[in-house]
Amino acid sequence: MEQLLDNALTGLGYELVDFSRSRSGMLRIIIDCERGIALADCEQVSRHLENLLPVEGVAYERLEISSPGPDRPLTKPGHFARFCGQKAQVRLKSACAGRYNYTGMIAEADEQGLAMNCHDGVHRLEYSKIAKARLCGSFASQECQNDD
Repeated sequence: MEQLLDNALTGLGYELVDFSRSRSGMLRIIIDCERGIALADCEQVSRHLENLLPVEGVAYERLEISSPGPDRPLTKPGHFARFCGQKAQVRLKSACAGRYNYTGMIAEADEQGLAMNCHDGVHRLEYSKIAKARLCGSFASQECQNDD
């Protein structure tokens, strides 16, 4: 599914940031591009996917296309590199040094992982161990406001 969406969106000039499927049949797709995302972009992608997905045998009840927003998910190594110097929140699949959550500035990123400058020092985190990561946007939740 990810490869299908990635190919379809790349062909339209967009990047697949993330997607999810709910039990109720909702297919949520987050897209981005260099100039940012407008409502017209979401409409164009929606129309395209409404034609493509049935042909590819992908069943869904509702389709939702959106921009990443200020607290955008970070799902690929390139996302971490692109947003070096910005504050992010990372949740790990299993504890590292006794903790699951890290909030701080992305200091650097390469193909294996990233370094985060948190209130208690710099931590090296491998991408394979990350469950979820997102930027701390201007309207970030309380969790993002407090360093772990």
